[in-house]
Amino acid sequence: MSPESSRSLIGLVSKEEIKEAVIAIKASSAPGPDGFTGFFFQKYWSIIGEQVVREVLDFFGTWSFPPEWNFTYLFLAT
Repeated sequence: MSPESSRSLIGLVSKEEIKEAVIAIKASSAPGPDGFTGFFFQKYWSIIGEQVVREVLDFFGTWSFPPEWNFTYLFLAT
């Protein structure tokens, strides 16, 4: 991997990149422990976007996140 590629993987992300990532989430994605799907984040981006951006930028600044962010639900279909 080139030094440029390495830097791009560990560098800060922009507000626009964060928004693009949220928009790219499948709207009908499985909800997390908070119960929200991708649709929620997309539909209410104008309300919650700044907080989401702050949280993501904080992660990239500290390389840590609240343990509860790592919770997930599994759904086993038959």
